[in-house]
Amino acid sequence: MLAGIGRAGDRLVAVGVKGHILTSEDEGASWHQTTDVPVTVTLTDVCFNDEQHGWAVGHRGAILRTQDGGVSWSLQYDGFRAAKDLYQALETAGSENAFYGEMMVEDGADKPFLGIDCLGDQSAVAVGAYGFGFSTKDGGDTWLPSPELFDGTQQMHVYGLSRLGDRLVFGGERGLLFSMTRSLDDYEPVTAPYDGTFFGVLGLGNGQLVAYGLRGNAYWSADAGDS
Repeated sequence: MLAGIGRAGDRLVAVGVKGHILTSEDEGASWHQTTDVPVTVTLTDVCFNDEQHGWAVGHRGAILRTQDGGVSWSLQYDGFRAAKDLYQALETAGSENAFYGEMMVEDGADKPFLGIDCLGDQSAVAVGAYGFGFSTKDGGDTWLPSPELFDGTQQMHVYGLSRLGDRLVFGGERGLLFSMTRSLDDYEPVTAPYDGTFFGVLGLGNGQLVAYGLRGNAYWSADAGDS
């Protein structure tokens, strides 16, 4: 199974189960499996800021970085660090849900990242199970957790995200739709037309938004999700 695909310049990069990463130089007519991958967990999504620099995310909180267009990869972050960083951020923010963060630390690295979006320059946002949300502005040297996203989602899974104007919009389980800034602040619910799971969202410009999910459900909005 291949679960995500991204474009690094003229190269396509696809990621999937058991750490499989495939690249294509001819728009998908042929594919080559990348062997320089440091994990064997399922990878769920991939994105690039330019033809060389990008990230892939997956199970056990794995975040992989590439600096050569997807040819080789290094493990930059993992679920152990993610759980500890989130717990500390929740405590610092005085969140009523800090005890959930403590439980995540005790659980270990069992929470997957499910989506990532590259935002240009050295920035990216990764989201996942149980309200995981992390952002970087320095090429991934530092990943900052978002207590506001964790609290706002009430620990529901977040499956996908997309840019919509100067904000990001997110989709998740049980009709979860919301928007935040690129720094994962200012949580705002978006009107949900469906109470089932959304697996992805697409910001199409001019306030247009598509949200899609279970059982072939797909919805289009022309006013940034107001209707």
